[in-house]
Amino acid sequence: MSRRVASGAPVIFELLNRKQAASRTPFGDEKFDKLFGHLYRVDPDGNNGGFLTTDLQAEVESWPFKADVEQAS
Repeated sequence: MSRRVASGAPVIFELLNRKQAASRTPFGDEKFDKLFGHLYRVDPDGNNGGFLTTDLQAEVESWPFKADVEQAS
């Protein structure tokens, strides 16, 4: 889902700080860092970096599925 800015143009990404990013997951701090810490983007100019929502979503979508019920042979 994308947001719209005042001009009506869609926002194609959101850069979240760690607290904002973690709040969008069901995981505690330690688990969040373990699962998503590598996705933190550093600003080359030394400004605050953050997590792209698209990176977080892609990471979760790459996780394998586990069948809820085993199928009978």
